[in-house]
Amino acid sequence: MAIDESGPTQRPDPELEIGVDWLTPGPFSESEKRRIVAWYSVYHGDGDLELAPFVPFWLEHGPNAFRGFKRFVESYPSLPGGLSLAALQVILMHNYACVGYAEGMLYELIGAKEAGAAKAEILEALEFAWVYSGPPGATPTAQSAGPYLARWTDDGASGPSSIWPDAWSFDSDLMDAGLDFTARGMTGSEIDSLFDWYREYYGEVPAVIRRLAHSSPESLKALRQRYEGAHRGALPTQAFPMMSLVRALYRRDVGRVRTAVHHARRLGVDHTHISALGTILLAYHGDSLDGDIAELVW
Repeated sequence: MAIDESGPTQRPDPELEIGVDWLTPGPFSESEKRRIVAWYSVYHGDGDLELAPFVPFWLEHGPNAFRGFKRFVESYPSLPGGLSLAALQVILMHNYACVGYAEGMLYELIGAKEAGAAKAEILEALEFAWVYSGPPGATPTAQSAGPYLARWTDDGASGPSSIWPDAWSFDSDLMDAGLDFTARGMTGSEIDSLFDWYREYYGEVPAVIRRLAHSSPESLKALRQRYEGAHRGALPTQAFPMMSLVRALYRRDVGRVRTAVHHARRLGVDHTHISALGTILLAYHGDSLDGDIAELVW
């Protein structure tokens, strides 16, 4: 399929709406194709469609399937609690970094930057992903994002961007469980403090945390240092449980969804933000996020 990737001369707006009629079935017109290609080339690509080959594939082989997909995605801004495009792409980028989907991670990174995210926000989200991904996620992230980030000069931002809800805060103390990371091992009071943190923000102390506190307190402290260290103030505190929520939804992990929702609520996240984020994840799961997950999110 030959697609003119030169696109229109006007840069697409940084919104989810591409400006195409998704309701009328059948093949796309040439002007519609150019609009679609132009948007994806900027917000899901580095000037081309190499990171999103599904676009030309479905434009040719399933235009109605593509219409249905984009109609659903473009419904997100109309949802109560829908985040900005840049904030949404930072959160989706984090999940793709966790699962090692390098192309998706990079096109969400590019989209977040083009829609207004700061470099520090991107790096903080990727560091938080490393806590959960290990080398299988960190390696493709480094290979794909490294060259792009090297070309991204310091944006000169003096503080956080304005892509997040106004009510969200940048309070790293809320991640602080009271541990002394300059000392090895954990004292009894440190274990108590950590357990209290989990009860407050997770609603429970995870079994693995209890077991590590008994069998390997030094490993537990190092693990917690990675978790807390990812929060350096570029991202709002509320973004962290929301990133964890998407990761849990992607894995269909009911227990992790429950703790992420509890954490977000304890930080004051409005439930409309939670349900809107859960809704956009249906673009990747259809109606499979049902049962206990639906009760928690919607």
